[in-house]
Amino acid sequence: MYRDYYGIEFTDVIGVLEGGVVETDFNLTQVTADVPCTLSGVVVSSSGGIVGVTVGLFDSEDRLVMRELTQDAGTYEMSNIEAGVYTLVAYIDGYRISTSKVLNLISGHTDVEDIYLYANSNVPAIYGILRDESGQPLAGKRITLSEFSRVVHEMVTASDGEYLFTTDITGTAPKTYVLDLDDRYYALESSITIEVIKDQDYNYDLTAKLVENLPKGIITGVIKDKVTGEVLSNSKLGLYSVDELGVETLVKKTAGNYYGRYIFDEVEPGNYIIKAKTIKSYN
Repeated sequence: MYRDYYGIEFTDVIGVLEGGVVETDFNLTQVTADVPCTLSGVVVSSSGGIVGVTVGLFDSEDRLVMRELTQDAGTYEMSNIEAGVYTLVAYIDGYRISTSKVLNLISGHTDVEDIYLYANSNVPAIYGILRDESGQPLAGKRITLSEFSRVVHEMVTASDGEYLFTTDITGTAPKTYVLDLDDRYYALESSITIEVIKDQDYNYDLTAKLVENLPKGIITGVIKDKVTGEVLSNSKLGLYSVDELGVETLVKKTAGNYYGRYIFDEVEPGNYIIKAKTIKSYN
């Protein structure tokens, strides 16, 4: 006879990169989720609060995870943030980008972080969004800015494909930069030469074409009892894709082997969760 000792549990969202292998073990017990964090504050200058400032929160891999605009009196608030280490940055035309603040957000806490911006019209920005030929944003792609054939700035695109460079320019002479995409699988039709002068910003939305087929990924791991550490044989698992709205779609099913090992292969790049369940026999 069999009894259902373990309920269905599922992972956090798993990002599968081109050709990547993701190792995800399971411990099947009741999981208590962290309580979300809240972050708030005010963005000010020498003349007071600034309305319409973009306040960005970046994770430890420099990916933009949340963005808000300041409201009346320069106030902003971000909620439902997972605990962890982040970098906080604020920017708006006519001001220097803020000094990056590294934050360690603790589960369930509310942090107050005020930001001061210095007016400076001599810091041009080069910014835009990277998309593929179908119009979908491309996240995690390396954008470079070169001067005299040498890369002087680089960054990874955010989850919405956004990138932003600021360049310090003194005097009145313009500077020439080359904007390009450095990626194995995608490329721009051609690099972009930009003559940058003070007091101006430059918006370049980029379209990249696929130049090499994207390799598919693998997700694998071991199913265990969280309390005893016992390997759980013959577990049933489902792999669900998760879209931007959080909608889950079942894309693959599999079962763990006698040693608790499971594997999903030929996984398209994207975000996923896994749901697992084990039926254990008893006498």
